Amino acid sequence: MASLRSPIIVLSVWLMLMGMIACSPNSSPPSSLPRKSPVYILDTEGLEPPAMGVDPARKPGYSIGGADDEMPDGGVVAFELTLAARGADALQMRLAESAPGQTIPLDSFAVSASLPPAIDLDWNRLPLEVRNVLNEGRGLFARVEKHTKLSSEQIRIAVLLPTSTMTPETRLEVYTDTFGDGSPFGAAKIPLVRDFYYIAVLGDSIQWGNGLTDRHKFSALVAQTIEREKNVKVIRQIRAHSGARIVPIDEDVICSQNCWGEAPVVATSIRLQAKTIESPDLIDLVMMDGCINDVDVLSIINPNITPDDLALKTRTFCYEEMRALLEEVRETVPQAPVVVTAYFPIISKDNDLDGLEQYMALNEVPQDNSLSEIIERMVENSAVFDDVSRASLAQAVHEANEKASGDRMIAFAPTEFKTEHSLFASASYLWGMDENNAFLNDLEIDLALFPEDPVLEQRADFCLQNETIDSFLGCVYASVGHPNIDGARAYATAIEKQLIALGVLDGDGGSE
Repeated sequence: MASLRSPIIVLSVWLMLMGMIACSPNSSPPSSLPRKSPVYILDTEGLEPPAMGVDPARKPGYSIGGADDEMPDGGVVAFELTLAARGADALQMRLAESAPGQTIPLDSFAVSASLPPAIDLDWNRLPLEVRNVLNEGRGLFARVEKHTKLSSEQIRIAVLLPTSTMTPETRLEVYTDTFGDGSPFGAAKIPLVRDFYYIAVLGDSIQWGNGLTDRHKFSALVAQTIEREKNVKVIRQIRAHSGARIVPIDEDVICSQNCWGEAPVVATSIRLQAKTIESPDLIDLVMMDGCINDVDVLSIINPNITPDDLALKTRTFCYEEMRALLEEVRETVPQAPVVVTAYFPIISKDNDLDGLEQYMALNEVPQDNSLSEIIERMVENSAVFDDVSRASLAQAVHEANEKASGDRMIAFAPTEFKTEHSLFASASYLWGMDENNAFLNDLEIDLALFPEDPVLEQRADFCLQNETIDSFLGCVYASVGHPNIDGARAYATAIEKQLIALGVLDGDGGSE
């Protein structure tokens, strides 16, 4: 009998254990699993998108009227949301920042009489409890009167926020439940900003930022500084592209499709770029350059071009044509400050010979003299272009300001590129080349060195797919000699110094 009991006892114990597990509190779904449904935003009222671009940020369009002296500093804004959510009675909202853990819950109010539409809100008519919350720097939401018939799973909500709660990194999150770590489940999210600030970027590959990911472009760095200091959301309208000249050529057209500033399929002059600025009356700042492609980089590094000829050509385009261009830009955006950036000495005596020799081969630099003589002339011409272009651009800016009744609305931003910052130099601020690139090796390019920038593979793929590109190698190597991450920071610093001089910035912030 004992031999029969053992299996029964074991089975009984096993069943008891299973029953304990099934009945224990731990049998409920883990706290990380959602218990309620997601929230959807069906409609908004009083939230304005940017006037240009596709940024998801929204600016509240209604300010609450009433006794300003009793309201929070900066005032209070309001907007409405029509939401779809099961379990709307469990609705929660919070303001969240990009930095982890920085959130501000919004108070939920079941006011005795539901709020009137946001457009009609008046401070003196708000319930005292609502005004107290807002004066404490907190936001809130409540049901709003609405004549539109809503289904049982829809709700119309008014959101009231002190303006001080919004930064360029703020987003509103609407949800009914959270995960175990406190993060919202199925949240509807809207980035909220106090205001938009619009920048137009005109010019060539330097302003575009060849080889740089967008967050490292100096226009993005300057935008970040403006956002931090002015507490606004910057929207960049980038018209600059690689190869752009001031003076139009016969094929000067606006690119309507398949456009990418890194390796454009058409030529759009900087003059035409200026004419195509969207909503020019809203532009707050213009960043621009121009003239190096009119002079032609191949002329600058050509040892057979005399310094005097190069200086004359440089002055023609960097002074005369730039001055005319600035007058056109001022006519298009008379209200906006303009910053014109300088160029830099491309080649100096501080260089890596291997990289420089391949660069010369790629650009078909004439080899009529000894290598040392060729390099010496290239260094001299680079210095001539740098010196003459800086003086010419500065003069063009000065005269454009004088013509505009003496108002200093245009500034010249000279960059600080030293000998060691030139191409293939010891501490270069420019993209160079290296040996390690399996992607281009697979293409069987018969060269020892490849561009080192992070956009290389994307650019090479674009170059392969577009038959209109004149030179595949020229397209692939289009980053070489353009500001790298350090160079972009140097440009941003130079621009921000001029923005302080123009009164756009007060100097509290700066590029990091």
